[in-house]
Amino acid sequence: MSNATAERPKAAQRILSAAKDLFYRLGMGATGVEEVCRVAEATKMSLYRAYPSKDALVAAILAEDAAAYDAWFALVTTPAPTPAATWWSGSTRRSVPAPAAGSPSGSRSSPSLRPTCSSGRRATEVCPSTTAGSS
Repeated sequence: MSNATAERPKAAQRILSAAKDLFYRLGMGATGVEEVCRVAEATKMSLYRAYPSKDALVAAILAEDAAAYDAWFALVTTPAPTPAATWWSGSTRRSVPAPAAGSPSGSRSSPSLRPTCSSGRRATEVCPSTTAGSS
């Protein structure tokens, strides 16, 4: 088998490709099977062996287009990760300091950004300088 023959698509694929092009350009009614075979460089026997009728050829083209559209639609409708999901699962998380031990649950801010009282305690703890009755 020569290289030219090995690289050439099979007759059924050439017929499908030629028919698709002709049907979209000229219309299905204006395109005959003889024209499809001429453009595909295939015989009518090859066409009818692969596709029992012109309607079966049209159905194969529509099925191929529908599969391509479905693949595209699945790709573009795949949910994109939210910034929060990216932050918690990505490499950014490793660069942010972990919450300090004993910090209130739910607080994810850096310990250095939390408000403190004059004694250096966090604002969530009782500050002795603001407590009533302390000296």
